[in-house]
Amino acid sequence: DGYLLAVGDLLIGWRLLDQANVAQAALAGEPSDSDRAFYQGKVAVSAFFAKNMLPKLSGVRSVIENIDDEIMRMPEDAF
Repeated sequence: DGYLLAVGDLLIGWRLLDQANVAQAALAGEPSDSDRAFYQGKVAVSAFFAKNMLPKLSGVRSVIENIDDEIMRMPEDAF
């Protein structure tokens, strides 16, 4: 469960970063006012996710690396 959630968060972060890069390039041009707000929103969401969600991955990684897998070595008959 933790592994899949961590991979999902990592992929979301990667995609948001990619979108933020595109948005910053668009903001460097002369977008319309509505487009400017849209692109600024893309950059803000990416920054929020990077600051508030991605740091949690180091804790999840630690849990995954140290998970007790003794239950997986039990014979099927034990269940």
